[in-house]
Amino acid sequence: MCKLANQAKMVTKPSRVAEIQLHLNNVNTRTAAERTAQILAGLSFDRSVLYKAYSTFSGVWRIRIALVAILYLELES
Repeated sequence: MCKLANQAKMVTKPSRVAEIQLHLNNVNTRTAAERTAQILAGLSFDRSVLYKAYSTFSGVWRIRIALVAILYLELES
């Protein structure tokens, strides 16, 4: 993935730059969803909750969701 990011900096053809950036965005999106699912699973969440509204969770589960956000941000840095 780093090769593509570096290539995007050196390429001068706008359509190729756009193509590379679109690909990198798609990869990052899939990676982010998978990392989030892994963190949720580690905190006893089922994959089915990925698309559940936050307001439907009890207080204890909301605390776990906050932990997911913290863990996710730590993985990003």
